[in-house]
Amino acid sequence: TYRVTMNCIVFGAAGYGKSSLVNVLVDGDALTGDSAKGVTFASREYTSEVGTFYDTAGLNEVEDGSVNAGEAYSQLKNLVKSLTKKGTHCLIYVARKGRILKHDEANIQLFKQVLMGDKVPCICVFLHCEEDEPMQSYAEKEDGGAFWKEKFGFAEVICGTAKVGGRFEELIAPLRSDTKKLVLDALAKHALKEGYVLDIHRWKALVIQAWGLVCDILSTWVPAAKGWKILTETAKKTYDFLLTMGLSQAEAEEFTSDW
Repeated sequence: TYRVTMNCIVFGAAGYGKSSLVNVLVDGDALTGDSAKGVTFASREYTSEVGTFYDTAGLNEVEDGSVNAGEAYSQLKNLVKSLTKKGTHCLIYVARKGRILKHDEANIQLFKQVLMGDKVPCICVFLHCEEDEPMQSYAEKEDGGAFWKEKFGFAEVICGTAKVGGRFEELIAPLRSDTKKLVLDALAKHALKEGYVLDIHRWKALVIQAWGLVCDILSTWVPAAKGWKILTETAKKTYDFLLTMGLSQAEAEEFTSDW
């Protein structure tokens, strides 16, 4: 029996299978084929009998150097603000087998460490493992899932599949069911009893901190991103200065809220 009040953020880079995994977990029709590039932080909500899952786009490598910085900042701001209104019980990072990429590290740092302060358990799910025998074998490899678990402090590493259709659907369907059970069992085991809620008085400061990290990563692909960070650093310094001048947190945040 699974708890129905659980809120879980499913995050990762575009194309990794976040929405496909959510479909498996909720037996639903989450939109798939996410083609977002760079960063959007857009989040879609799907509720089932086991809880609510937030399909959330994170950082992604930018091939053509184009990023809508204004939209990205606005979406990040909305995401962080929403986390002050609802408790988060667990995180799921959807990953790809192979070497750890820069946006893997950035997404995990952003969601697990910066936004959640390492206070919310995070489960790593590798998809596209339907051809492995057994399907969970990569999770136990020292240079595979075991390495990821130790490096990032995941509560558990799961290998599975969210693949649907094709010539081998009859063989794949039981593996999807196994994947769903493994993930839901992990959530039942590791999810917080009481959801972690961001401090409403710190959400703007968190936006500034998170955006600084985003700009650091994006500057690898988009040189202009270094300039985007300057303004947020100025806002942070101004915010700290206003506090030393005797202004309250609310007054300082209001003054720098649109920077």
